[in-house]
Amino acid sequence: MRRIVTAVTTAVVLAAMAPGSVGASSPARASGSGHITDGARRTFAFTAVQRADGTASGQAQLYARSFPAKVHMRVTCLRVEGTIAYVSGFNTKADPEVFEGIWAVFAVQDNGEGSGAPADRITQLHPAAVQGPNACLTESPSDWMDVQDGNIQVG
Repeated sequence: MRRIVTAVTTAVVLAAMAPGSVGASSPARASGSGHITDGARRTFAFTAVQRADGTASGQAQLYARSFPAKVHMRVTCLRVEGTIAYVSGFNTKADPEVFEGIWAVFAVQDNGEGSGAPADRITQLHPAAVQGPNACLTESPSDWMDVQDGNIQVG
């Protein structure tokens, strides 16, 4: 009986120490700001944090001058896969107003630091195919644009 108790205790301790366990891992995070200058200038800034309970919070501000469109998003979802983060949320303010009051999603990629690293990347902001707070869990935009004059951190 003592062997069974020892084995179970060991398994519980190892599970608690494993990557991805609530007690051992830190929350997922993504943040950044920058510009895209291919064509008319686009500007963005965002921060997103996923808590241990799975909920996410943060803000995103996007301004596409060529469209033109300005959007402010309340972040409700963050999914991190390696160096890529998928972020979604609810557009609380937008100009034109057609983008206000909808759920939207975008993605970012952190390609490292320093002059030798490739440019970080961001996608366009897309209306979520399924309108709801967890769009980033199932949607993965991939229309990547290189970021100039900025930095993205995913981790």
